[in-house]
Amino acid sequence: MATTATTLAADLGVDKGDIDVLLELLDERTPELSDVLAAFLSQMLDPHGERTAPSGLYWPDADSRPRRTFGLGGPDPTA
Repeated sequence: MATTATTLAADLGVDKGDIDVLLELLDERTPELSDVLAAFLSQMLDPHGERTAPSGLYWPDADSRPRRTFGLGGPDPTA
């Protein structure tokens, strides 16, 4: 049974924009979502408000330190 992004967002208790962003990243343009795609998106967005991701999903810069900024308001590069 296919569902729409609006219905899935309401079922998960998340904003439809969250679903739209994931669909855009997955290059999905169909108005109705397949059961497999809906199940995948359900895994990505926890219905209790916590954002969870499947193990192995890459989050860029998750463990990196903040970048140094130079110029106005940044750290002194000569120090």
